[in-house]
Amino acid sequence: MAWTTPASWPVGFFVTSAFLHAQIRDNLNELRSGGLAISTQGVGEIIYAADSSHLTRSANFKFDGVGVITINAAANASAFRQQIGGANKAYFCLSGYPKNDSSIDATMFAESGGGIQFMVNGSATAVGGFLQSGVFYTVNAMVLTAAQKFYFDSGSDSYIWENSSNNLQVFTGGVHRLNIGAGVTVGSATDPGANNIRVEGTSTLLGDVAAAGKVKSSGQPGFLVGNAGGQSGQVNGNTIVFDSEIYDELGNFASNTFTAPVAGRYLLTCAVTLSAGTASPQGRGIRLVTSNRNYQFDFKDGVTSTEAIVVTGAVVADMDAGDTAHVILVLTGGGTCTVSAFGSAGETWFSGRLLV
Repeated sequence: MAWTTPASWPVGFFVTSAFLHAQIRDNLNELRSGGLAISTQGVGEIIYAADSSHLTRSANFKFDGVGVITINAAANASAFRQQIGGANKAYFCLSGYPKNDSSIDATMFAESGGGIQFMVNGSATAVGGFLQSGVFYTVNAMVLTAAQKFYFDSGSDSYIWENSSNNLQVFTGGVHRLNIGAGVTVGSATDPGANNIRVEGTSTLLGDVAAAGKVKSSGQPGFLVGNAGGQSGQVNGNTIVFDSEIYDELGNFASNTFTAPVAGRYLLTCAVTLSAGTASPQGRGIRLVTSNRNYQFDFKDGVTSTEAIVVTGAVVADMDAGDTAHVILVLTGGGTCTVSAFGSAGETWFSGRLLV
């Protein structure tokens, strides 16, 4: 016999015995023979729809009162199983097939200490771990061991750990590179290194602290320039020429003028050798001219025409970003004088450096 789709009975419908047999008796028998009555039923077995009109029991899974478990693993290769049971465990099988509770290979559950424990291949220390207050967990190549080491690769020579003195230490290549405790120590006696602390931007070294305490900062503006060929016939108020660059860290010096790239306190120093005056006596000196204010440097009065003098000066000047600084000649008594070249004796130069 076959299943008959149940009919809707309108008011006044004439019911025959054949209609009742098909709608009630035969359909009940159909359910009894395969759709509902399932032989060899066991406790916890799962019933599911085999097709649009039949139910059957599962030969592979059953319900154990807590979660769904497998009873035929071979037929369920590459399946994924997750169970939240009485032990608050979640089971994962990302390859192979689900296993029973006693041999499950990947679990996550709330352990008694209040944290979350991860177990892989039955072990919490192999490639599993813990997630708990004060405790980290790692997976795959990053391993948490009994010594609380956090590894960066599959080897054993690059890791972070807390030692017995509660210091946080960093090892790379098996060498102790960083220690953070009461203070911060970079490098070690076994590996002081040439550049222990390096601060880098995009392919640019910004700062460097060497093992002996030397501090370098290539991002700080600084310059040293000299006068290449000297200047004769100079009168009062002329700008001293500095056209020979010894160094200019950030390229802030041009056309005898320094331009501050950032606001700060700049140490500015200079020395100028003046000679061959055309008037006697003369007063000779130099003045540093900045955007914010001027600074009168060394000035000597009563200088004879044949006398050569060196006038110098230094100041920590306040400068805003974009402010400029240059040096001018101060000459009294009329006439002119000559500005000597930098030369081998370093007679005429101008230097500056950002301090803070």
